[in-house]
Amino acid sequence: MKKFIEIIKNSGNKNEIKKAKEGIHSFWHGITRMAEKDNQKFEVFVDEIKTFDQIKNSDNQIHFIQVLIWPFLALADRQIEFFGDFILKHIQHPSAKVRQAIIRLAAYLSMSVTLNEHSWCKEKFSEKDLIEINNHQQLYFKIVQAAEKLLEKYDEPKFRKCEYISDLPTGVYKSIQYLITKELLRVIDTEVAYQKFLRGKDVFCNSNDIAEEAERIIARRKISDKKLEIETEILELLYLTGSDFEIEDIRRAIYEEENTDDLQEVIAMLDDGNLENLSNVLEIISDAWNYFPHRVLDGLSPAEKLLEYKNGIII
Repeated sequence: MKKFIEIIKNSGNKNEIKKAKEGIHSFWHGITRMAEKDNQKFEVFVDEIKTFDQIKNSDNQIHFIQVLIWPFLALADRQIEFFGDFILKHIQHPSAKVRQAIIRLAAYLSMSVTLNEHSWCKEKFSEKDLIEINNHQQLYFKIVQAAEKLLEKYDEPKFRKCEYISDLPTGVYKSIQYLITKELLRVIDTEVAYQKFLRGKDVFCNSNDIAEEAERIIARRKISDKKLEIETEILELLYLTGSDFEIEDIRRAIYEEENTDDLQEVIAMLDDGNLENLSNVLEIISDAWNYFPHRVLDGLSPAEKLLEYKNGIII
């Protein structure tokens, strides 16, 4: 592993670098098949990251950033703060290409949060499970918070005239905006949890009573399963209707809704003019409206709000 890293950091030969990347990739067996001893092989990157500034060529810096996806996936559960600091430091890099590589790398930091949640599939929950997942989320959202703080450092009055991020001039401020919106908070569920974090609520654990917490998880899981079913149906409809929209566009539109007319806009995203499809579209979008989060409901879905009302369960 060390030999491959040295080639990536110093070589000017593209074929040699390509083979080194493949060599590092060969240590990766996939999330579900990585044993602890396999993950430990990537710990060499911790020291290598500390010497990143010593890589003289920006192309080599980019190649190094590209292979960090594997240690990010292998070690994020115990190195999330360290990895977050690396991203926050180098999103300010003078090279736009390096900043772009950092933004792409951040997707794997974001993915680590989702992967960390996989333990919620367990049949039994220990207090340790709940605390570890909650702590991981808290650390991740502190990284997001620090990124938002960086925006203040690079903000300029002229940026107020730009309606969209794409309208911003190329620079560090624009890169940080993309980092936050396109990667760190790219999924609505993550953004919802982040808003809870900002309001001082635990993202997952509201109590040390494990039995009570398990009851909440099971109730949320039923809603989550239904949401996944709806998402699958929407993906099929997007394909069948040839829509130019993506599922995240639908989730975002529902999340940002302010009045009933917004529902019609969501339906229009899937309406291809075929009356035979329309009834199916109406049924699926109606389900999505009830099971996807809404900002006006404090990031809850109507189904979650109803559950909270009926059972007194704090979502």
